[in-house]
Amino acid sequence: MDFSSKYLSFIDIEATDDESNRKMIQFSGLKTTLDGDIIEEIDVMINPEQELSEYIINLLKIDNEKLQKFPNFYEVHELILNFLENSTIISFGDFDYKFLKKSFQDINLDFDFLYYDCQLEIKKASSVSTNASLSNLFRIIKGDVDKKYLHNALYDAYMLYVVFFEYKKITNEELKQIVEISQLVPRISNPKNLIFSKYDFQNIIKNKPNSKSIVFVTKLIINKFDIKINKKKVIRKYIEEFEFFYNNKSYSFKNPYKNMGENIYSNIYKYEINNFLNLFISTIKCSAIFFSDCGKNSIQYLLEIIYDIYKKYFEIEYISLTYLAKKIKSKDFHDLKTAFINIVNEQPEAIKLIFKDYYDRNKS
Repeated sequence: MDFSSKYLSFIDIEATDDESNRKMIQFSGLKTTLDGDIIEEIDVMINPEQELSEYIINLLKIDNEKLQKFPNFYEVHELILNFLENSTIISFGDFDYKFLKKSFQDINLDFDFLYYDCQLEIKKASSVSTNASLSNLFRIIKGDVDKKYLHNALYDAYMLYVVFFEYKKITNEELKQIVEISQLVPRISNPKNLIFSKYDFQNIIKNKPNSKSIVFVTKLIINKFDIKINKKKVIRKYIEEFEFFYNNKSYSFKNPYKNMGENIYSNIYKYEINNFLNLFISTIKCSAIFFSDCGKNSIQYLLEIIYDIYKKYFEIEYISLTYLAKKIKSKDFHDLKTAFINIVNEQPEAIKLIFKDYYDRNKS
C-alpha cells in the first residue's frame, strides 16, 4: 500500500438514524504519519439540530438535551478540514467518507480527499466473501475490546488504526485466516450468544435434517478451523486453561506468550481454541434441538466428525472429560470416544442433562 499523501487520517462518524435527513453527531479521528506515528487526534461532538431517536440515545449513550448545546456542523467544518489536511482518509466501510462528503455538500462546500476503504481492501486481500467486523478483528489483534467505549467514534477510529497497521505486516493468507476466525467470534453485543444458534441451522438446513445434511453442515463449519497449529505446548496450555475455566466461572485467561513479547498469533490461538470448544458445545446443543428425531445414526455421524477433529487438532483425548463426566454424573469415561458413545447411546437424555441450564432457560 503506497500513499501519495503526507499523512493518514483514521476517521469514524456517529450520526442520527433518520435516513431521509441524517445528521452528524460525532466526528473523531487519529492522524498519523505513513509509518503509524500518531501526531494528532480529533473528537468533536456536533449538534445535529434534530431530535435523537430512543435507539440512538441508548446506542451512543448520548443525552439529547446536552447534545443541543454543541456547535452545529457548519461551525466545526473548518476544524475538520484542518485535521484532514494533507491526508488520505481511512475508514472502515464507505459510509463515513460518503456521509462526510455529503455533509460538506449540504453546506455548499466541495470535499475532495484521497480515500481508502480498509474494510473493502481487507475483503479483497483475504478473498473472504463477507465483510469483516472491525471490533472482532481488533479483538483478535489486541485480545479484547473495551465494551464501554463501543460506538464511540474516537474508540472506533483507534480500533481502525490498530487493525490497519497490523494487517499491513502479514501475508494475504494469514489475513484470510484472521478474517475467518474473526467471523466466528461471538458478537460483543451479546457474548452469551451461541456461535451457531438454532436459527443459523434453520437457515442452512431448509428441509428436515438427515445424516447427510448434518455431515455436510458440520464439515462446512469445521473447514473454517482448518488452520495449522504447530505450537503444541501452547495448545495444551490453553486446554488446561479451559478445563480450569469450566470449573471456575470467574477465571480469566492467562497469555502463555507474556514473556515472549507481543504476538498477534497468541490471540489467534486463544480465539481459535475458544471458538472450537464453543463450536463443540453449540453443535451438540443444536443436535439435541433439531436432530433428535433423526435417529441415533445421525447423531453418531455428527459426533464422530467432531471427535476426529479433536484428535486432529489436539492429539489428546481428555478435553473437557472432567466437565462431561461431572455433568453426566459418571466416572466411567476412559477417553473422549467413550464419552461420545455414552452421549449417543443416551441421546437425547444425556445431552439434555449436560446442558440442563440451557434447556431450563429455553423451555418456552
